[in-house]
Amino acid sequence: MAKRPPPPDIVRVSVWELRKMFNEGQYWRRVQAGELFQKIIHKGTPDPQNNQPPGTMTVTIAIREGSEDGPTLAEVHGFIEPGWVIGASGKLDPKRIWKDGKVYRIRTDTVG
Repeated sequence: MAKRPPPPDIVRVSVWELRKMFNEGQYWRRVQAGELFQKIIHKGTPDPQNNQPPGTMTVTIAIREGSEDGPTLAEVHGFIEPGWVIGASGKLDPKRIWKDGKVYRIRTDTVG
């Protein structure tokens, strides 16, 4: 039986650092260009306190390489309005990025 590789190190960064990494990696542009693939890994109804328009979904999307089932490069959250319009800020919010053998996540003291 082959040994599984050790889990990647987790590196905690600020919200702004993770957004910068996401933007510099052009992950969403690459999904739209067909270079990377998206897979919805969670879908639900937003909390009414988020004041989203009727019919909006809260989704977590895995951005993957090669195919929908390929390795995950990033995970993002968004409020998706009817017609697949990204709501709230109009941008997806990165939650995790896998890069250089590490997982980059938001430091809990920088959320908000």
